[in-house]
Amino acid sequence: MNIDIVTKKKGVTVLEHTAGSVSGYSLSFTTGGLSSVEPSFGDCQPQSGGEIHGVALKLTNEDMNAMDAQEGYNPNSTKGYKKIEVTVNAYDGRTFLAWVYSARQPKPVSTHCSQRYLNVLISGAKDAGLDPEYIEKLSKLPTYTPTPETLALRSKLPPLSTLPSMTVTELAETKNTIDPHDPDSIAYTSIHGYIFRLPRSKITFGSHLGRDLTARFSRHFRGISMDLNDDLGKPPFRLPRDFESEGEREYVRMWRDHYLGKMGVEGVVVACLKEYTDQLEEGEEEDDSDSDECLLEMLGLPTLSISSEVDSTPTQPLKPTTQHFNASSLLSEYKRNGYVKLPIKIPRALLEKATVETTYSSDPLKTYETIRGEKYLTRCEKFIDFGDKWLEIVSVLESVSSEILGVDQFVFKEKLNYKPPQGKGFAPHLDGPSLAMTDQGHPNSFITIMMAIDKMTVGNGCLEIVEGEWNTENAVDTVKVDANGNPDREGRPGEISSEVASNLDWKHLECEVGGCYMFSSLLPHKSATNMSEFQRRAVFITLSGEVGGREEYYRKMEEKRSLFKPPNLEEEWLKSVPK
Repeated sequence: MNIDIVTKKKGVTVLEHTAGSVSGYSLSFTTGGLSSVEPSFGDCQPQSGGEIHGVALKLTNEDMNAMDAQEGYNPNSTKGYKKIEVTVNAYDGRTFLAWVYSARQPKPVSTHCSQRYLNVLISGAKDAGLDPEYIEKLSKLPTYTPTPETLALRSKLPPLSTLPSMTVTELAETKNTIDPHDPDSIAYTSIHGYIFRLPRSKITFGSHLGRDLTARFSRHFRGISMDLNDDLGKPPFRLPRDFESEGEREYVRMWRDHYLGKMGVEGVVVACLKEYTDQLEEGEEEDDSDSDECLLEMLGLPTLSISSEVDSTPTQPLKPTTQHFNASSLLSEYKRNGYVKLPIKIPRALLEKATVETTYSSDPLKTYETIRGEKYLTRCEKFIDFGDKWLEIVSVLESVSSEILGVDQFVFKEKLNYKPPQGKGFAPHLDGPSLAMTDQGHPNSFITIMMAIDKMTVGNGCLEIVEGEWNTENAVDTVKVDANGNPDREGRPGEISSEVASNLDWKHLECEVGGCYMFSSLLPHKSATNMSEFQRRAVFITLSGEVGGREEYYRKMEEKRSLFKPPNLEEEWLKSVPK
């Protein structure tokens, strides 16, 4: 934090300042912003075991009141910020009380902030001389990246040369046609030379009206005052080749995404800015595929060639890759430990596309969980039939597992677990008994392959397992259940009692994105609550050596589940089903 900037920007006099930390709180990104540009901003929220670092400012009462007004604090309001009294552990050894601002209505789930905003936090932390370990932690925070839907929307942008042109003067004159009393009055703005036509109510700020915003957003990303250095959207323009980093270029494009998302490409892009296109050298039009390939490279994703279709096709198909492996060696490891890491890597982009299709499809069986008063999707089942991407992934899993086990394997059931922040884990159990309760095979005739969509860590509740040569003669004892009970609750076989579980040697099984582990249906496993700020998603595909078992399994499970569904309250029933 630069005290001179605080003094000038806030108009207050800082009598004293010191760096320190506050225990029992953490930095969370639960204050809402603009979804495709600045999805969230930092907030100080209570968290057991948490610690947040910053700078304490000593102000007069008058300046404190002025600061409250600027930060949106109103003791009589239910919105904006509240003030919490905390104990500051100053780096100089002192301990004192201070106020922190904390959102009254934080978003239930912390989301990634923009790279620009994270840069501001890191820069401020360095200026303030905060703990280097804390700064290092900040630098490793993930930031927002466009969704597949947003990238598909970008792909539909026409080349600038195909659009009718409008001059800077003509664009500026459109401000004179806006009716200030009519929110649906038509307004115009421009980014990267594309001119957008929108209702006035959909133009986010008045400073965006009737001008090009490319250089303005570029300055904002670089930490340069937008207003003090404003060029009012006039030439010469800052072209993509002038940007200092891919991050800067992407930030400007995210603002373009923001306006594209208002009404779609066809409804909003109406012209190009003449002076902008004139300044472009021949053949250097704004090229989405070029920039998106840079973005995907920056994210560590496979390169895509975005076409004009929403469902874009890669130049080189996104396919799971299989490394050369020794089936006999992997089988020995599997038998010895009850699990083995497979020599398969699923491209992150392929997993994301498949997951998005499943999440927004109405076909799969979905389960919800209520967390802090909000409903979250926490599981999808029976979804591989509704998209060729899953079928492509599953075919590789079947092939590799069949080669390792020496017996053809076929999908028996599948589930996609979404574990939001504070989302519950699952108690110690074995899969085999519950899978066999539909009379399909026996408890040891199944395997399950886990694929990580997000990196699975101890903090976000990764799988925990107990290694061993597990088989029907050597299996952990499980709790006897009511065979006629709810198959998702008290009637589900395989639960391990807390007494037995406490004597087992549990091991965390962390997994990178796209990594795959195969484990036995008699492997004891569990997971903990997601204590991170971000969701953790994973797919579990159960396979069997029997053909046709999948349809029979789901048919019998539906029969059993139907006995426990309240009439006409299927969604309420689904909320109660544990993961």
